Amino acid sequence: MNEIKLLVKGMNCSHCKMTVETSINNVEGVKESSANHETGEVTVHGDNIDLNEVRDAIESAGYVFEGIKD
Repeated sequence: MNEIKLLVKGMNCSHCKMTVETSINNVEGVKESSANHETGEVTVHGDNIDLNEVRDAIESAGYVFEGIKD
């Protein structure tokens, strides 16, 4: 299983965290995700994850995908 760390802008509360996680978890290949609204970091676990689909899910939920965290 792969792990990807992302940066997402616009999460302000625990509801935002849950919305981002739910959106990402619906992407094929994602097993689970964990967002931190205080740092803007999201950790995604899964196999064969399409980063474009993850980005689209985040942006469709109303947040800004800022890229992969180094």
